[in-house]
Amino acid sequence: QASTAVEAEVNILTVNDIHADIDKFPRFAALVDSLREVYPDLLVFSAGDNRTGNPVNDQYNPVNYPMINLMNEVGFDACAVGNHEWDGGIDALEEDIKRADFPFLCANVFIPDSVNLDVESHVIIENQGVKLGVVGMIEVGHDGIPGAHPQNLNKVSFKNALAVMPEYQFLKVHSDALVLLSHCGLEDDVELAKTYPWLDVIIGGHSHTLVENPKEYNGVLITQSGSHLNYATLVTLKFKDGKMVEKNAMVLNVKEFNHEKPEIKALVDEFNNSPVLNEAIAVAKTRFNNREEIGCMMTDAFRVISRADFAFQNTGGIRVNYLDEGPITVKDIYSIDP
Repeated sequence: QASTAVEAEVNILTVNDIHADIDKFPRFAALVDSLREVYPDLLVFSAGDNRTGNPVNDQYNPVNYPMINLMNEVGFDACAVGNHEWDGGIDALEEDIKRADFPFLCANVFIPDSVNLDVESHVIIENQGVKLGVVGMIEVGHDGIPGAHPQNLNKVSFKNALAVMPEYQFLKVHSDALVLLSHCGLEDDVELAKTYPWLDVIIGGHSHTLVENPKEYNGVLITQSGSHLNYATLVTLKFKDGKMVEKNAMVLNVKEFNHEKPEIKALVDEFNNSPVLNEAIAVAKTRFNNREEIGCMMTDAFRVISRADFAFQNTGGIRVNYLDEGPITVKDIYSIDP
């Protein structure tokens, strides 16, 4: 039976595709604290891809420890499994799950009993007497797997979110609102909303889309907050007599929030203090102004080291927009090409 709260307002702060941008966490944590002063029962969700992109996190031992630590400190309540969650392999993901104070959700991954991986398909979160059903989904490409190294996925299998979603309609009976925490991309989220109007909210990720004015598609509210913790979205669900009577969402600018949480800043500074990553291994005599200039340097390096006749580099694989004149560190190299 669904709960019968007379009146309640559930507030969810959502982010996605953080990609280990730990330097923004002091500001984000301060924003979360300021919101909790207004909404003491605030929930915090991630729609996946917490890691990959920052060598401070991705080269850490144990890998991804800084991100999980910071997410625990902020107080996340749920997280979708993104395609980059698999970048360290199944064992590394299982370690993340063990360390995390929040569940990792993915309903369209199928894990054999022989594989030790505690991913949950869904959870029901009770907030102010309201029962919130939360289901996780991941993108699946034409090759039948998410965008991760196939070797890291060879012990598990996946089905398309559209095919699996009907199996979770039963949650409508057991909850007052059904939320899909999706790492499928905006285009697929719109398709899911058109196909399954019994969903209430889709909190999205993967396509790095900033949905500046979240709106309803087929009665389903869809949000997504860009990437790299530049923005967050505040979703508000209002209930009366156990039924949802209103839902809306508002985008918040994290990067322009002018406060930082000192304890989180100290933690981030500690993570950034890596002698190995901060070692200078070359000098840029002039500034590299764009990806094309950096790409030329990379292809020259590939060609010289491999003694090849030709070298190619896709622009999508170049992950920084510029490189300043002066020392080039190990961290710079891993940042250019994670």
